[in-house]
Amino acid sequence: MMKAGITVTRPNATDILKVGDIFNLEWTTPCTGLADMGSVKIEFRKSDAVSWSTVATVAFNSSPYTLWAPPNDSFTANVQSAKVKITDDDNTEVLDESDSFEIEGKIELLVPNTSGILWQVTSTPQVQWRPTGDYSFIEIHYSKDNFNLDTQFLKSVANVASGTIGTTTVTVPDDISKTVRVRVKDKDDPDVKAISGYDLNIVGSL
Repeated sequence: MMKAGITVTRPNATDILKVGDIFNLEWTTPCTGLADMGSVKIEFRKSDAVSWSTVATVAFNSSPYTLWAPPNDSFTANVQSAKVKITDDDNTEVLDESDSFEIEGKIELLVPNTSGILWQVTSTPQVQWRPTGDYSFIEIHYSKDNFNLDTQFLKSVANVASGTIGTTTVTVPDDISKTVRVRVKDKDDPDVKAISGYDLNIVGSL
C-alpha cells in the first residue's frame, strides 16, 4: 500500500479560540495532481474525556475550512485540551491530530455601562451581563484604578444560558470614589471578562 499523509497546521498550541467565532481549520498533504486523496473527514473534541464529533467531510485539497466555530459548550476553562483531527475518508490509518489548544467563552457587560451613573453607598443597583458559552459561574468586581492595582470583590453568582441576559443586584460598599469601573468575568477563566467603559461614582447618602 502507498499511503498519503496529513498534517494539521491550525489550530496549534498558541491559538486561543472563542466560542461562536469562526476559526479557519488548516492542513497540508503531500498529494498533488493525479495523487488524489479524495475526501478527508474533519472532527473535533474539547477534551480526551469526550468523543469526537464530525465537523465536515471535504475535498483533501480544500484547506482552509472556513465554516466552523467552536460550539457554545466547548470552552475548556483555561486549559489546553481541545483538538481537531483530520482523517483520510478512504483510509482511516491516514490521519493527524492538532496540538491541544484552548477555547474560551465570551461575556458582555450591559449594566452599568453608560456615562453619568451614580451608585449610593449601601444601595443595591442591578448588574446585567450576557455570556456566550455555557459556563457555570461569574464574578463581579469593581476597581478605582481600572483594575491596575485595585480590585475589589462584589459578588459571585450562577451564570445564565449562552446568549441570554443575566441580572443580579450588588450591595454598594462604603468606598466613595469618582473613578469606579465594574468588571464581570468567568469564575474559572480570568481571560473571559468585560469591563465597563465609563467611570461611575460611588457617593454617600444623607
